[in-house]
Amino acid sequence: MIENQQIEWKESWRDDHLKGICAFANTRGGVLEIGRNDNGEIVKVTNATKLMEDIPNKIRDMLGIVVAVDWPGKNGEKVIRIEIEPQPYPVSYKGRYYTRIGSTTQELRGNALDHFLLRKTGKRWDAVPVPDVALEDLEHQVIERFRERAVRSQRLGRDVMTEDDAVLLEKLHLMDGAYLKRAAVLLFHPDPEVIVTGAFIQIGYFESDSEVRYHDEIHGDLLTQIDRTLDLLLTKYLKAWISYEGIQRVETYPAPEDALREALINAVAHKDYSSGAPIQIRVYDDRTSFWNNGRLPNGWTENDLISEHASEPYNPDVAYTLFRAGMIEKWGRGIRKMQDACESHGIPGPLLRFEKTGLRVTFEHLSPIGRKLSPGPQGEMLERDTLRLLRRIFAFDEEAEIGKLRQQRRGTQFGFDIKLEACFAANNENVRCHVECKSFDKEIRFGELLEKLHDAEREQPNLDHWILIAPRARLGNGSNGSVGEQISEQKFPFTIQLWTADEGVRSLFGLEPDVYDHWIDHPPDEPHPRDWNAEKREAVRQRWLAKLRPPLRLPSVWANYVTDSRQKALFIENDDEKDLMALWMQNQYISLGALDAGGVPLPGGLERSVLDWLRLREKPRVAIVLGDFGDGKSAFTYMFSRTLLEQFRENPADGWLPVRFPLRYFSRPSTSAREFLRDRLEEISSNIAEWNGIVEEKNVLVILDGMDEMTQELTDEAVRKNAIDLLLDCCNREFRRVKKILITCRKSFFENLGQREYVDDKLEGPEILTIQPFDKSRVYGKLEERITPEQRPILHSLRQMHDPIGLARKPLFFRMLLNTLADASDPEDLSSETAIYEGYVRRCLERKYEYLETDGQNRKRDELIAGTLGILQRMAMEMHRTGRNYICLHRLAGLSVDEREIASRLWEEAKDKSDETDAVRRIGVRSLLTNVTADVDVKDAKKWPVEFCHRSVWEYFLAAGIEAALREGMVDALQVLFDTFIGPEVLRFTVDLMQRREHDYRDTLRQLANLNRKGGYDTLTEEEQKRRSRSGTTAVTLLYQWSGELPGENLEPDAAG
Repeated sequence: MIENQQIEWKESWRDDHLKGICAFANTRGGVLEIGRNDNGEIVKVTNATKLMEDIPNKIRDMLGIVVAVDWPGKNGEKVIRIEIEPQPYPVSYKGRYYTRIGSTTQELRGNALDHFLLRKTGKRWDAVPVPDVALEDLEHQVIERFRERAVRSQRLGRDVMTEDDAVLLEKLHLMDGAYLKRAAVLLFHPDPEVIVTGAFIQIGYFESDSEVRYHDEIHGDLLTQIDRTLDLLLTKYLKAWISYEGIQRVETYPAPEDALREALINAVAHKDYSSGAPIQIRVYDDRTSFWNNGRLPNGWTENDLISEHASEPYNPDVAYTLFRAGMIEKWGRGIRKMQDACESHGIPGPLLRFEKTGLRVTFEHLSPIGRKLSPGPQGEMLERDTLRLLRRIFAFDEEAEIGKLRQQRRGTQFGFDIKLEACFAANNENVRCHVECKSFDKEIRFGELLEKLHDAEREQPNLDHWILIAPRARLGNGSNGSVGEQISEQKFPFTIQLWTADEGVRSLFGLEPDVYDHWIDHPPDEPHPRDWNAEKREAVRQRWLAKLRPPLRLPSVWANYVTDSRQKALFIENDDEKDLMALWMQNQYISLGALDAGGVPLPGGLERSVLDWLRLREKPRVAIVLGDFGDGKSAFTYMFSRTLLEQFRENPADGWLPVRFPLRYFSRPSTSAREFLRDRLEEISSNIAEWNGIVEEKNVLVILDGMDEMTQELTDEAVRKNAIDLLLDCCNREFRRVKKILITCRKSFFENLGQREYVDDKLEGPEILTIQPFDKSRVYGKLEERITPEQRPILHSLRQMHDPIGLARKPLFFRMLLNTLADASDPEDLSSETAIYEGYVRRCLERKYEYLETDGQNRKRDELIAGTLGILQRMAMEMHRTGRNYICLHRLAGLSVDEREIASRLWEEAKDKSDETDAVRRIGVRSLLTNVTADVDVKDAKKWPVEFCHRSVWEYFLAAGIEAALREGMVDALQVLFDTFIGPEVLRFTVDLMQRREHDYRDTLRQLANLNRKGGYDTLTEEEQKRRSRSGTTAVTLLYQWSGELPGENLEPDAAG
């Protein structure tokens, strides 16, 4: 037994599994078993008795369904078995809907969600009522035209001519009670696009797939669109040939009018109007195609459309009205009618191709031009000319190939005239191609190709592409579909490309104008290839070279991961996505230098050093990149991953496939290495089994980003439990078959590890690289590229100051300095790291402070911003005290009425909304806070959970809260330092803030430092003594770094740690 669409296994219970249960309920039902690993092996379930009580209640409360939860015994071992029945109504989890696709859980969004909800409620899209449109909004003249057509076709009686419009619409099933349906708006409204986006038709005349010569758009009601489109096709886009039968003039169109009409009406009746995309008609010299964003009925293929079938329209109410108007059949005969019309016209039947985005119907044009050469001379000409042409895009030994051709027999038998077996892509010697060329002017049939393909599979095990070039041939249609469709159903270890007349091979031959003239009938009103300029010629060449990319040979989700231009799958959940993508898209990234373990600069910088490590196929298997706070460790992993993916696309056999794992998501409670891996894979819709296959076949680089972020508490025990053990479990168990692992970590965290030798030993001597920040001249040059002329005087002043430009050598501060520079008017605003943070934070709030105001507050601008800063400080301290990576604003204790109103606005501003206008107004707060991205306890889901957008922002507000408590005096400071273990970055922030304030902290810090001298110390519990010692240690450190002083000779030794 394995996991499939109706069975899923989990080692332990997490509330996130409610998504999977929701998906089962929305699909065909299923079983979720808690207590099995991915191999189906039973593992121990902790708290099973309690889970048996909690799980049904959570499912009922969160999903609104009742399931069967059982705990059967088997060989003395037990799993929790949750059986979910399919539900007749839609089930949501936290307002989102999920479904099962194969063995994965997928969220439904966009059109897929719309169709799901409609299907569950028993409605079709065109039957949904439209309350905002009344009967009088419809075009009465169009309804009258419909009446005339319906009577003329004898599908409605003459009494409809005198019936009221409302009665007629009821007869046509276009009313839902008192409301019009969407179908009525489409059919009879003068501008249906006010309700339905994209409800129009585009038609264009194309010179090639990418070059349109002229085009039209047809708007209005559907009946008018059909009439006007057909008229434009026959009068503007398709040129009839004139002939005479006796004295009778005869006009012959390239495609039969009846077939064109049928294809057009079918596109209108079967389109998925919820897509927002118009129907598109493309007219070429040699063909006309109709495309609509339609869907085949469940379980149908193109073959079902071609064969005899019952009518099953996508929009039943639209189709019923068109039927009554005499425009379509009710028996599913539309395709048959098109085929008959094409046969009578002397052209092949329509080619039907269901693409990912919709259905395309293509008609080949009738051509009056005949060719006179016999097959033998044609073949010789093609052989000679094609070799010259092929040199443009392939690399091969031309002398050897000509020798083969001279030994080849000529004749009229079926055969390929040129065969290049040892051929490579001209721009990539790693791409091996087999090219065959054919000179016949006829349809190519699937059976004629199949033997050749099997020969190539048997004789050329390392082949990447099998290519047929036939400039005059077209792909035939058989009983099992077109050649292309039948080939796509075959499983060959190479790609199959058919470069024929109907696949646009004309432009390839245009690279050699003399060759083009031999084989291509050039349209007289188009520029001839000999008139192409060098830029045009190279663009065409690159377009054909792009077809010769090395095949990825990856599952579809991983192929999408590699080829996605924005590389969104490099992120997990929010994961600083916007900041990192801005580095790339806005050209803000500056490459980093690197130091070896002895501190010596390495040539070529960090990227070159890591690439050199990857080339060492053996040990060390693990490399660790160290950097200080803000040095750009995450930015490097993102930019480096993009580089590797680009290289992988060019050479999948030897390139590296990077997968980023941000380790801060490992800090979630009760997360095992296996579940962390599974969660990351689910982000890209993959699974463990697929991952294992990728790891076995490809060079996979796992990037574990942010070892120091796996734990907030820095005691040896916490670091060992929360970071080291889990990290080693990842590297040596879950990723044991991965060829290379790259880890990033803060330098101070790694160098102070109490178990450093243990880690080095378990990782078998990792390569250690340290980031060397870029020099100040590069910082200045990059800032100059990015700023406006008005900002140059401030930047010039900054050049004389060491701190700001020096700090901006770190990528984090470079971005912050760049953003702050846009608003700053005084160089002092940028005088230090803390000044940059203070200015950045304050401007974030000032920029949109009015959205934090509430009715009746009557608070001044400065008061409102100060109150907001205070809440943010308390949030940071509470998160540190509890050790959680988010805070519930609704539960923040001790807020006044006004402060609670501010907290409410912070939550509203932090929520992730997709509306673009709303995003603009929220930019201030969302630069500091975001709605929580980690898993949230069920009890917290409605309590306004948020997190800081970056760890450094949280550290700044924690330091600001500590400084404010010290300023208030001993009581507040004692409470904060008792509860807070302060790391080095927070200490540095705190001291800098203290130095910027005009306040004397000596008395408070001395009192804290000497707490251990007070009576009763020995009677305290061990935990209380630790807390006093910790606060004393922190106080001594703060006092010394702030003032250079120590508390005095009477300081107890324990207070200094």
